[in-house]
Amino acid sequence: MPRRTPHLLVAMALALGWVAPADAVAKSTSTTLHYEVRARDARVGRATVTLGAKEKRDGVLVRAVRIEGRPEDLAGVLLAGRTVATTWVDADWMPVAAEWTSKHAGRHTETTAKYLPDRLSATCLRAGKEPLVFDEPLTQRTHDVVSLVPWLMARKLQPGEQLSAPIFTGADLCNVQAVAGPVEHVQVPMGARDAVPVTVTFNKCLTKRGFTVWLDGKDGTPHRMMSKDPLLGQVEILLLGSGKLPPADKPKPGKGRP
Repeated sequence: MPRRTPHLLVAMALALGWVAPADAVAKSTSTTLHYEVRARDARVGRATVTLGAKEKRDGVLVRAVRIEGRPEDLAGVLLAGRTVATTWVDADWMPVAAEWTSKHAGRHTETTAKYLPDRLSATCLRAGKEPLVFDEPLTQRTHDVVSLVPWLMARKLQPGEQLSAPIFTGADLCNVQAVAGPVEHVQVPMGARDAVPVTVTFNKCLTKRGFTVWLDGKDGTPHRMMSKDPLLGQVEILLLGSGKLPPADKPKPGKGRP
């Protein structure tokens, strides 16, 4: 997988609130969160994150966590292209299976993965390149870039606390470390919030770029995330709100396709 794709999933999935608010996590129904992506003092894209209703997959009770990112201008295209990524997680917020697709500059990448307690099986299909195939034994269960943040939320990190765990990025199986800082007062479109900044770094991973996500001090909701992109510089992702997906626009009579 190109190195941009893991960063895209990290930048969108880890900060976009694969962690729904605590009340949403407890619900058995579907919840949608809406985020704005900003760079260079301008909005470059939006994303929706859907935490699916509980369902059974291969006999295991899981929930689908799905992200859809879309650009809004040229800078957005450079940042994200288009990404649709789904990871199914169990009751412990550990991944069971994943299907990720992304399209950047006309290049399509598709990743599928199955996570067993003692083995990772995954395939990444890349346009114009040899597929990446993983069949790796595990000494402990691994996270992925979609399931990590909900797991961090469930842990409710306290200032000064540190965690380290294996993670599958789509390009490699490596290690991620999270360190919680002191509570900060952050301003987001939904208002001022007290949040714990969690700095995430990747060790021995192909993707070198880390990020910081601000998790609500009470329920763990991810309000804000900051990372750096080599083209756009500092990228900020902000929670706009939650709710049902808006209906698709309907063409007016006499306009649009016949």
